[in-house]
Amino acid sequence: MTKVSLAIFTLSWLILPTTLADTLLLKNARIITASDTGSLNKGDVLITDGVITEVASSISAPNDAKVFDYNGKTITPGFINSESALGISEINGGANASESASKDKAITAAYNVADIVNPFSSAVPVARRGGVSSAIIAPRSSRDSHYAGLAAWFTTQDSFNPDAVIPGKVMFWDLKAVSAGRGATFPRLRAELEDAATFAQAGDKAGPLKAKSWSRYDLKALVPVMQGDIPMAFRVNRASDITALITLLASTDIKPVFVGVAEGWMVAKQLADAKIPVVVDPTDNMPGNFDMLNAANQNITLMHKAGVKIVIGGPTSAHDAGKIRYFAGMAVGNGLPYDEAIKAISATPAEVFNLTNVGQIKPGMRADIAVWDGDPLEPLSQITALFIKGQAQSLETRQDQLEQRYIPNAINVYGETGSQGE
Repeated sequence: MTKVSLAIFTLSWLILPTTLADTLLLKNARIITASDTGSLNKGDVLITDGVITEVASSISAPNDAKVFDYNGKTITPGFINSESALGISEINGGANASESASKDKAITAAYNVADIVNPFSSAVPVARRGGVSSAIIAPRSSRDSHYAGLAAWFTTQDSFNPDAVIPGKVMFWDLKAVSAGRGATFPRLRAELEDAATFAQAGDKAGPLKAKSWSRYDLKALVPVMQGDIPMAFRVNRASDITALITLLASTDIKPVFVGVAEGWMVAKQLADAKIPVVVDPTDNMPGNFDMLNAANQNITLMHKAGVKIVIGGPTSAHDAGKIRYFAGMAVGNGLPYDEAIKAISATPAEVFNLTNVGQIKPGMRADIAVWDGDPLEPLSQITALFIKGQAQSLETRQDQLEQRYIPNAINVYGETGSQGE
């Protein structure tokens, strides 16, 4: 055997365990499906080739299946954080620590976080520990631009996969008082969208554009938005701004999603009639600024009762991505039905952001599944297993590694000296 063929054989042997498909049977668990089926108090889930193939009260194990008996533990879909800096911000502040916003005035709408997501960030295992199997990685706008750029869909698996980051899932736009003033915001947005629509129709043959001096990069990034191929997420909180955006967007083919929506309860009927889904942080329940003077604990519940499609948002910083389940629990505490809260961090964001075959436990779905030792929305409950694409994931974090490295030594020192101060 030549050195080259030996190397190829060795490499193929090393990667074989992660590439071979397994048949798994998860048994005797409470199953929260986040689908129309509802929940099973006791049931089984069969996974083949990384896909859920059967969900039932009892499933006979195939001959080649690995069987996991969860003995009353709770199974949910892997959770989805719908607005996170996971992989693009390691810490807040510091040189090269955050890449969440463009620093180039010519690249705003075209700012593409898919190019810079770091799947090996120390925050990713922390997110897995919170049951997060994927996230929408969302950029922030720069100081003098409303356009934040293109978000990506990131799967948090523990081994490198070139398909872990899917680009261009949604365009983000921030309503804020830039240098032109708030009164110019909506006329400028209308003109910009007209320019983008013209460019989407005619491309580089489009005549003079009137809103501003566009870069072709930004115009090209807006084409799938104008054609309705991907949604556009508008960060907006004030009730009057929400209704102004509803009116402005009604004559376009844009598929809007409103993010923030702290005063959404005041215009819940208009949101429901316009069929605009919302991403809402349940902790935005106090007037943190003049756009949120009417923020309320019941915001999510009142919008849900009006028929608005709810996605739970909130923990946007990278290391807080796994706290999304706590935010869903807060929404339940304020009146959102439990099953809707689970859907709001699984099935509903998958639907709103066109995430393929995730967010529910039912046949045909990708096997992104979390296993819990109790109620997943209770803070004291802990995750015991996470599967992504049918593969068991590591739940070890950098914090665990540091504890294993330093705490045993510290305990020995304290035991020998008798106190920490000696």
